[in-house]
Amino acid sequence: MSWLKDATITTAADKEQAVIEQERAEAQQYLTSTDWYVIRASEPDGKPIPADVLFARVEARAKL
Repeated sequence: MSWLKDATITTAADKEQAVIEQERAEAQQYLTSTDWYVIRASEPDGKPIPADVLFARVEARAKL
């Protein structure tokens, strides 16, 4: 049974945790990639953040 010592057991909880961690990483990456909209909007003559970006940022923050 030497093969058993290198085997890993993946449970449903492990898989679920991996999915959650992946979603959080993607949410953080999205926020990072759209931070420039927030910075631009904070300028005195800044343009508003597009509604779809605002909505997606709210969803991303909820995952964190």
